[in-house]
Amino acid sequence: MSAPEATVPDLFRLDGKVAIVTGASSGLGVAFAQGLAEAGADVVLGARRVDRLAETAALVEAAGRKALCVETDVAKVADCDRIVALAMEELGHVDVLVNKASPPPVSPRPRTPPPRRASTGSPATWRSSGPAARASGSTRSPRASSPPR
Repeated sequence: MSAPEATVPDLFRLDGKVAIVTGASSGLGVAFAQGLAEAGADVVLGARRVDRLAETAALVEAAGRKALCVETDVAKVADCDRIVALAMEELGHVDVLVNKASPPPVSPRPRTPPPRRASTGSPATWRSSGPAARASGSTRSPRASSPPR
C-alpha cells in the first residue's frame, strides 16, 4: 500500500512560522490573519485602530495560535520598524508579511470638475465650416466667428 498523498492544505502549512498582517482590524486583513492562523502561523496584527484588533486576535487564538496586537500606521516608518521589532522580540522571527494596509495618498485628488470641451457648434455650423464654405469665403465657421485680435 502506498502512502497517502498530501492534501492542498497540508502542502501550505505554516506551522512554526510567524506572520505580520497590517490592516488587520477589518475586511481582508481579518481574513488574512485568520487564514494564516488556521494554516499554523502565529500572527502579529497591526492597524491604526488597535481597539478593533481584539476581535481579530480572538479569531487567531481560536485557531490555537498566538496573536500579538500592535498599533501601526504604515504611513509612519517608525511604526513599521516597531511592529517588526516587537515581532522579533516576542516571537523570535518573521517569515510572512501581508501588507494589507496602505497609507493615504500623498496629496488628495483634486475635486475640480474636468475641463469643459470647447463647443463644436451645431450640425449647420459643421456643414458651413467644410472645404466648400472656406473656398467660398463663408464666415460661419467657428474659427472665423471670433473677432480678430
